[in-house]
Amino acid sequence: MKKIVLFVASAVAALSMVSCAESPEVAGDWKVVKIGGESVEFMEDAPFLSFDAAQGRVHGNTGVNIINGSYTIDGHKLHLIGIGTTMMAGPEQDMQVEQKFLSAINDVTTVKGSGNDKILLYGKDGNLLMELVRK
Repeated sequence: MKKIVLFVASAVAALSMVSCAESPEVAGDWKVVKIGGESVEFMEDAPFLSFDAAQGRVHGNTGVNIINGSYTIDGHKLHLIGIGTTMMAGPEQDMQVEQKFLSAINDVTTVKGSGNDKILLYGKDGNLLMELVRK
């Protein structure tokens, strides 16, 4: 009996470790609501990211410019690859948001899900860089 209880406890622990390593669902469109803990305020276009899981592509808007690139996800590790932007100018307030966006996006290493409608992007030192909600 003790062996069965120990086996069941070990199996439950192993399953919980596997579920912790599962990748959060990032596919789809996400509105950027916070960068570096500050709420995003914009004058023209709302910053967003869109992840295409089938193509491994990421597309978005910084509030002023369009971004494109590729991504891979392995567990909670998110790798953004070859991120490029257009180079248009916009209102000063939106350009400031864009600079924060680009700085944060270049430092992303980890993604964590918070339910089905929110993802959190973290840097290599564990600091929260961006908060996104599903569009």
